[in-house]
Amino acid sequence: RGSKSDRWVLRQPRRQMLVYLGVDKEFDLSSETGTFRVNVVNPRTGEATPGATVQAGSKVTLPNATILWLTKQ
Repeated sequence: RGSKSDRWVLRQPRRQMLVYLGVDKEFDLSSETGTFRVNVVNPRTGEATPGATVQAGSKVTLPNATILWLTKQ
């Protein structure tokens, strides 16, 4: 299991975030509100594929992907 230092986040608060998860798929959205679309980003092509939505306000488990782009719905 990886540490939090295995990840990085570029965040535009309350709008969107680009997340490199490393090996830990749990992500803390407790400082956000609302619903976010989880888009999986292909690291080779940069193509984003829309996925499920997650409810902010707590920790969530994200898909098994290296790079994700979360966008506020």
